[in-house]
Amino acid sequence: MQPPRARDRILLVACAALWTASIVLAQSHGDDGRDRGDAASFPAIDDHFKYGSIGTEEHVGVPYWIWRVLPTVFADKLPPGPGEGYARIGFLYDNAPHGRPIGTSFAPGRFATVGLNCATCHVGTYRDGPDSPRRIVLGMPANQMNLQSYLRFLSACGNDARFRYDVLMPAMQQAGAQIGFVDRLLYRLFVIGRVRNGIRDGERQNAWFDARPPQGPGRVDTFNPYKVMLGISMANDTSVGTVDLPSLWNQRVRRGLWLHWDGNNDTVEERNKSAAIGAGATPDSLDLASMSRIETWILDLPPPPIPIERVDRARAANGERVYRAACASCHAFGAPQVGQVTAIADVRTDRERLDSFTEELARGMNTIGSG
Repeated sequence: MQPPRARDRILLVACAALWTASIVLAQSHGDDGRDRGDAASFPAIDDHFKYGSIGTEEHVGVPYWIWRVLPTVFADKLPPGPGEGYARIGFLYDNAPHGRPIGTSFAPGRFATVGLNCATCHVGTYRDGPDSPRRIVLGMPANQMNLQSYLRFLSACGNDARFRYDVLMPAMQQAGAQIGFVDRLLYRLFVIGRVRNGIRDGERQNAWFDARPPQGPGRVDTFNPYKVMLGISMANDTSVGTVDLPSLWNQRVRRGLWLHWDGNNDTVEERNKSAAIGAGATPDSLDLASMSRIETWILDLPPPPIPIERVDRARAANGERVYRAACASCHAFGAPQVGQVTAIADVRTDRERLDSFTEELARGMNTIGSG
């Protein structure tokens, strides 16, 4: 009989071989961390938009069963607010059969992962009155989503002493996970440790959070994550690139215009890809087929209709005259200034976002995918 330490080494070697085999097996079936079957899994485009993959699972995804139990095991780490679990962070639920909130994608595999997608930032809600039912609107800014709070929650979990096998595995099994002996060994010896280390790596990459004001719900800074990804030094950079999340309606009329809040891109499809990379994908992990389906759909996605019966026609007519006289030249499609870049000295708005988009960042972003 082998002595205990020898048995441990044999067990580690065997589990390492099983881990490698599981990766090879996944790759042999075409599973590289992304769900390439979204069109079949979500034949309805609105479901695809809400739950399909854009390619973020490989780099910012969390194994499904671990992700599912985090709000239960670490309920004390959730931010204050209404709702339970991930709803406290701003995720929306619409009673989908799979139980995940809107804006989360699922990449199948031996250790299936949950990532984020377009709907994380572009699905919102409104009510007709204080006591009216909530209406979920696709393409609307996610005005309650707090992405920074989500990342801080993950960091708090990964740094907690309870983030270990003997706490997480019972919670996963209680939540319904049926995990066999071999996979339990892999969770014990590899998976949970790798997830914890990945979360901590992400926290170090997001150290720039602490030098800036909280982003808050419905807002995000995507420039500074690009600087981290491109290896641009932020030692003397305290710029704040935080802006409101935009809508995704009627993208066809925006083709050829300068886009984003600051007019730094004039291609709708390229804008979409840069936003997906900002959400955690990489040029190599982008699910282009999935994104193409969404891009085609949002070209003519309309906003919700105005409730005409609630419009005061006389006041609306007065408002239209003011709009055409004072606003339309810059905000009505077809007007000469729409989709053009105006100097910050003329606009005289806050310049933090502009200053965050440095020449070095622009050069770096232009190199992404070129090699």
